[in-house]
Amino acid sequence: MAQSWLVYDLTHSRILLGLVSAIGSFPILAFSLYGGSLADRVDKRKLLLFTQCSAMTVAWMLGILVAFGWVRIWHILVLATLLGLDAAIDTPTRQSFIIEMVGREDLTNAIALNSTIFNASRVIGPALAGFLIAAVGIAPCFFLNGLTYFAIIFALYSMRLEVRTKPQFSTRHGLSEAIHYARSHPAIRSLLILVAIVSIFALQYLVMMPVFAKDILGGGPKTLGGLMAATGVGALSGALNLASWGNRRGRESMLLWGVFLFLLALLFFTFSTNLYLSLLLLVLVGGFMITFLATANTLLQIKVPDGLRGRIMGFFVMALLGMTPIGSLQIGFLAQCLGAPWAIRIGIFVCLLSLLGLLRDLRRIDR
Repeated sequence: MAQSWLVYDLTHSRILLGLVSAIGSFPILAFSLYGGSLADRVDKRKLLLFTQCSAMTVAWMLGILVAFGWVRIWHILVLATLLGLDAAIDTPTRQSFIIEMVGREDLTNAIALNSTIFNASRVIGPALAGFLIAAVGIAPCFFLNGLTYFAIIFALYSMRLEVRTKPQFSTRHGLSEAIHYARSHPAIRSLLILVAIVSIFALQYLVMMPVFAKDILGGGPKTLGGLMAATGVGALSGALNLASWGNRRGRESMLLWGVFLFLLALLFFTFSTNLYLSLLLLVLVGGFMITFLATANTLLQIKVPDGLRGRIMGFFVMALLGMTPIGSLQIGFLAQCLGAPWAIRIGIFVCLLSLLGLLRDLRRIDR
């Protein structure tokens, strides 16, 4: 939130706002597979200590540049790139580390609670950032962000986990092995393809929220904040509901119904011109979205062998987060030509066709 505000305050450029966001995402697309391969070869806890310390350093560097009035747009672009590189290693490592902390039986709960924390921060974080920016300026947001890493670093440092022998392989061989595994298991391959397609064509609906807030619902910044908060509240509710599911069977049905109902609720939202109906539909969108994504995460981690988990989660991170620049470009182009509602509807149609084509393989994943 503070970074976006800083970019716009420095440049008043919407193009640079998008560029900073894209630069932070491109390293995830390019290097998350390498990050997953690295996670399978080294101690994940030590690797996470390194990535968290690196991210903390970037936050403090940006805070210092802002506090002393030295910051320029190229500083932000460089630091966003460094943070994207860090995330390309950190995210697949952190995702594949969950099962080592809690075991298979509690994995569903752990991933759901992780989603709960993430989406609670999506509701609380922007409000806190807005208050801090108005009260004390932008720099304290970056310093506070840097301080919060101490809690994570302390938690990682305090863990005492069973020492496991890590397989030794080259990056090239490790990635070839992971690609061969995904290709030879149609259910795993189809799930990764579905996540990538949904990421490109459906999850980028958030990019169009300012258009819906201003042009369709006739509101302003408060309306936009309400729409974003509604999605966060729905996602938080969906994650808590998933956490209560525990280790019961039926994840395959939850996955398929989650993605279908997410697309259906999003389709209804594109036709709404009433603010309260739109808010209600976005709560449903957020809830079903998290049900689909968290269940996909759980199934992948449970089904793949321990020695391949980091690399397969690298594929998952690339499919989910690495596709963001591609998705943003396609929805922006379609929205410019056809309008925001039709841009989203076309994406939903592509996702539904893909779901139908992959359905046979996806129905076998829980076996």
